[in-house]
Amino acid sequence: MILPTLVLLLFGSLEMGMLIRSCIAVNHVANEAARMAAVGALPSQITARLPVIARNISYGLITARYEVRRWDVTARTWSDWQTLGTRRAINDASTGDEIRVVIDYPHLLVVGGLTGSLLHADEDHRVPLSSTVITVRE
Repeated sequence: MILPTLVLLLFGSLEMGMLIRSCIAVNHVANEAARMAAVGALPSQITARLPVIARNISYGLITARYEVRRWDVTARTWSDWQTLGTRRAINDASTGDEIRVVIDYPHLLVVGGLTGSLLHADEDHRVPLSSTVITVRE
């Protein structure tokens, strides 16, 4: 009776540690991508840099979205979010526009059969992680 409880606690602690590590890595990727976008990097340049930024997680599983919304001076409101585009050598966001970076990553559980139901994993023992950062174009 004690051994199964200890095994669950041990593997649950290890799994949670790896999950938290992945959460921190996903947040780091989103912050770095937003920082690059804020200074005018092209979406393709940001995407090309993701493997270096995301060295603690499986880069191939990351999906990234880069979006922009502009302030309408006449209506005094923000526009809807649109895909961040390019204008020559920089992105198409103007100074003061908001840029949103969304990073999604499916974290694979190591002992999914044991902890998957507790962490609401899918049938492939993956827990979806997501990080969104909104910044202002400089």
